[in-house]
Formats: sequence, C-alpha cells, structure tokens
Amino acid sequence: MKCYGFYTNDANNVYNYYTTTMPRERRLMIDRAPDRRAGRRPAGITRPASARSLLVTVWGDTVRPRRSEIGAAALIRLAAPLRLSPRAVRAALSRMTRRGWLSRRRTGRRAFYALTPAGALRVEQGVRRVYRTGAEPWDGRWRLFTYVIPETRRAARDRLRRELVWLGLGPLSRSTWVTTRDLADVLREMSEARGLDGVVALFEARNLGPADDRSLVERCWNLDRIAARYRRF
Repeated sequence: MKCYGFYTNDANNVYNYYTTTMPRERRLMIDRAPDRRAGRRPAGITRPASARSLLVTVWGDTVRPRRSEIGAAALIRLAAPLRLSPRAVRAALSRMTRRGWLSRRRTGRRAFYALTPAGALRVEQGVRRVYRTGAEPWDGRWRLFTYVIPETRRAARDRLRRELVWLGLGPLSRSTWVTTRDLADVLREMSEARGLDGVVALFEARNLGPADDRSLVERCWNLDRIAARYRRF
C-alpha cells in the first residue's frame, strides 16, 4: 500500500474548497464548529459539528479521491483550516479507529491511517447524504431490518444501532428497525462490512394497521426532537 504526504498546497486547497465551492449545507456545518484552539464557541450555537464529522468531511472530499492512506501529521495540516487542533484530530482518529472505521499502521513514531470497509461505507454514505438534492417520493412500502445478536457481541450490537440511527432508521422494537427509503443495498453493504451477514435480515412490507403510517412514524422517530435540530441548523 502506498502512503502519501500532504503539503502546504493541499491544506490551501482544502481552505479554498471550503470558502468557494463546498456545498452551502456542509459549509454551514463547519462554520458552526467551535474554535477548539481558543476554547470558544460561536454565540448562539448549541450543537457544533464534532471533530469526527469534520474529519469525515475532509476524508470524503479531499483524501479518499486521491489517497488510500494518509499520515496523522498530514491530516492535522489538512484539518487546520477548519479550526481543528492537533489534539482534536488525534482524539477523533483514535475514536474512529476504535469504532472500526480506520486501520492504523505505524512506522517508527509516525502513524498512518486508512479506511476500513466499514469506514469507506460511512464516508460514501456521508457524501451521498450531503450531495442529495431533494427528498425521494415514498412508494408506500416500509423496509424492515432485523437482527439477532447475542449478548456476547454487545459491542457489535451497539455499533450497529449507532449506524442504523445515522442512516435514518427508526426502532420499531429493540431488534427491528424501519425506514421508508429503499436502503437495501446500503444495509447489505454495512452488514457485510461489519461481519453480520448471518445475524441480520431485510424485509419489505406494507402497513396493514391498526395504526396508520403517520402513527407508525411518530412511534419510531422523535419528530419534535428532529424538528428542533433542523431549526437549530
């Protein structure tokens, strides 16, 4: 596997991309991040973007199209225009590695990181979400994702639930999650990347009652909380 370094021009390119061509929605997310070096948060901002989410942004827009692996020092330089301190970048890299999104290789005192299959899927879905131009019409069908994961694999089960929340699914029960979107391919890829092929199942169905579709939505998602987050954004 080849490893690459990023230099001053690359960091400048990140800054130029951020200030000129980055989609407005993503730029707003970054503008709301606190200045971690100064320890200050912009007035009125209650939910700043995390260092991890900003690194996913950098990885999807800048690193992945050109690199299979990147050094920690190079990534710190890339993240500097986004007001992320070296300490914040290192902490985010550590968390992403623990979650199975990144693999780490050491050469002496230098650390290099690459996306795992699960991490690549996460970045790809993040890119798709940001660049999606509008809501897709609903065909009236519900997609169900179920799993049976034993207590001995509790950590894997907790990671799976976080992934399902991030993808926008809602819990119908503890082990049955639903969505109105056709995410079958995404869910299959995620299950394969997580090594869960033998413990999950996907279904497509129509709601036959007694509750109507709106009641089902209100049961599976906290609409007030979602609306509040949209208003803050």
